[in-house]
Amino acid sequence: MQDQEKNASTESVVALTAEIRSLPGHESRVANLLSGYTTQVRAEEGNRFFAASSSQTDPTLFLVYEEYRDAAAFQAHLHASENAVFNAALSEHVSDGGSVLTMLNLIDAS
Repeated sequence: MQDQEKNASTESVVALTAEIRSLPGHESRVANLLSGYTTQVRAEEGNRFFAASSSQTDPTLFLVYEEYRDAAAFQAHLHASENAVFNAALSEHVSDGGSVLTMLNLIDAS
């Protein structure tokens, strides 16, 4: 029964990555924005996981991995005022206008 409950909860989870490319010379500003934003997102009720990282080989590349309890929690995140403030601030420091999102399907362990 526990495995079925685990699978059911995994199926409803929204998981994604965001790839962010800073403008050259703006790496520290993007890192600082992501640091503060990480704290805010982790405090959201429906957030399960949020981690930002930077590439070891390309200082302009940042990757974020995110998980939300379900689609409603993800929508709440998208519509949160902090999200709009973060994206507006970020847009001044990144190429391509922001981040590239990749929606993921979690694979359960067998």
